[in-house]
Amino acid sequence: MNYKYCDDNLSQGNFTGKISEGFWNTLNKQLENAEFRTIDSNTDMHIYDAEYFELIIHWKNSKKRIVRLSSAKHDPILKTCIWLNDSYKKIKLKPTNDPIEFEGEFQKRTRPPIKKDKVNR
Repeated sequence: MNYKYCDDNLSQGNFTGKISEGFWNTLNKQLENAEFRTIDSNTDMHIYDAEYFELIIHWKNSKKRIVRLSSAKHDPILKTCIWLNDSYKKIKLKPTNDPIEFEGEFQKRTRPPIKKDKVNR
């Protein structure tokens, strides 16, 4: 299975690699244990200065987009998202000059401008 990693925060570029069968099995087990097919897709999306995780799962002829706020407590999907977010540290990656596009909305999303509050004088 192919693995793609884009480091927008550190501007180090794009990377590709391969995941092991063990990694794939662990991911599937975590998703099944979280009952991803039946959980709510979104958490509160009105907080603009928070970290969100977006996970898009494809299986058979189905697809589910799940979004989680990083502060959601006791959420097994959030736990899986955090595990995936840190997985690049355990996978042998090679730099690539090829652009990486993900299906997710957050990569494309722009935040609304911050409005300055009027000061009462």
